[in-house]
Amino acid sequence: MALRSILVAPLLVICIAAANCGVHFGAKGAPDRSHGRLVYVTDGDTVKIDVGGRTVDVRLLGIDTPEKFPTRYGTAGECGAAAASALIRAFTGSRVTLVRDVSQDNLDRYGRLLRYVDLPNGRDLGGLAVARGLAIPYVVRDRPDRFSRYEALAEAARDQLRGSWSSCAGDFHSGLPGVQNGRREGR
Repeated sequence: MALRSILVAPLLVICIAAANCGVHFGAKGAPDRSHGRLVYVTDGDTVKIDVGGRTVDVRLLGIDTPEKFPTRYGTAGECGAAAASALIRAFTGSRVTLVRDVSQDNLDRYGRLLRYVDLPNGRDLGGLAVARGLAIPYVVRDRPDRFSRYEALAEAARDQLRGSWSSCAGDFHSGLPGVQNGRREGR
């Protein structure tokens, strides 16, 4: 019996330690900040991040980019989709910090984490996309903490005709320049 206790006790300690070392992203107790590496870009506002050996899908919080793939909200290859994806893809392999906004849901309806993604130099990846004219500020229910900043960045991008503001008048959900919301202008 004593030998069994001697063998079981260290195993129990290892199991408890291993369980507490993992990163848990459930609704309650999700970390406000976690660190990882950007490993894959699905499109301009959705990425995969390796966090402690676990790959998680992350939806960049507070922005919307043109659809790269067909959805019920947009068509494939919308104006600026390739450029938005390419901008984010340039940071593949970078260390990032995922920042939770406690005013927002933890996960979206597709099970993706809703997070700001900050680069090592402190730059906000979503804010960078907005500043380059490749994303627009986006609200699901309540305004995210960084929304006012994103609005100012979008206004500057529009005024300076950056990104999609020059190629499709900022109507990201159009397929081609001169097509607004699926209709050719003037019709």
